[in-house]
Amino acid sequence: MKFFCNLLLYLSIYLYLLGSYSHAQGNDPSGNLQVTSKTDLKSADCHNGKINEESDKERTTIGIGETVTLTLTGKGINEDSKVEWKLEGQGATLQADGSSANLTAKTVMKDSTCSVTASFNGCSSESLTFNIYKPNNLLGKEVGIARIPPDTIGIAGVIRVTVHPTNVSFENLSTIEKDEGSELDSGSQLYLVPIHHPDPKPKPIKSSNIFGDLVVLTRPKPDKAPLPGTIKYRWFCDWYVSGISPCIKQVIQEFEMTHQHSPLSLPPIESDVRASVSKFEAFFENSYRIMYFEHEPKLFKSSRK
Repeated sequence: MKFFCNLLLYLSIYLYLLGSYSHAQGNDPSGNLQVTSKTDLKSADCHNGKINEESDKERTTIGIGETVTLTLTGKGINEDSKVEWKLEGQGATLQADGSSANLTAKTVMKDSTCSVTASFNGCSSESLTFNIYKPNNLLGKEVGIARIPPDTIGIAGVIRVTVHPTNVSFENLSTIEKDEGSELDSGSQLYLVPIHHPDPKPKPIKSSNIFGDLVVLTRPKPDKAPLPGTIKYRWFCDWYVSGISPCIKQVIQEFEMTHQHSPLSLPPIESDVRASVSKFEAFFENSYRIMYFEHEPKLFKSSRK
């Protein structure tokens, strides 16, 4: 009997010392401390109904520029508790205020990973890891046709551009387009490519990670029937997150206009005009038939795609 009493005594002392050691090492022996996270913005997938809002708020995959609110929960903790926050890794900053903190992903064109832990009364929470992603692609979709001036022929298309990946938010960012040169297609009737003047104003990225853009090909309506043939050229443009490098993607704009006449050489001359443009993989096309008389040409028929 005495042996068993001594065994129980030694076992109790051992367990007490083990708990004291764990506490001294900064671990939470009861698993009481926990860091929870809540994103400030919805991801594009959430806006598009691919994930519910509650699950989206808890995500630890975020985009550059996003902010996450962190809260330490546990026994004896309130908003005024003295909590020590620790950030490890790259790509984010941490601003602490008692039992809460704000983690903000830096606006740099680099994927990164960071981890956060919080300590209270000598005990530490489990670390919470965040994966941070930069924009890695721009994909466009045709929205519709825009008007062009009445004294011109050509085509103008409206594009909705989505910034990827879509499981994060880039709503705090803007994009900007910069000219990177041009190329004239061999056999084109043009001698020089028209100068590209990108919009100098940044385009804010909206919810669902989208922004709008326009692609336009117009030429003055000629007084006389032009020579049959094709005008074809390309513009190269780099798209950036406003203010930082490297670029997200280089986008090629392609322009083509073809004039083809009826075999009759005397007025009125029927000229079939086809104009097409593409940008961000979005394609637009417009077809005209123009009757050339002695004076200014008259638009006979138009079709758009």
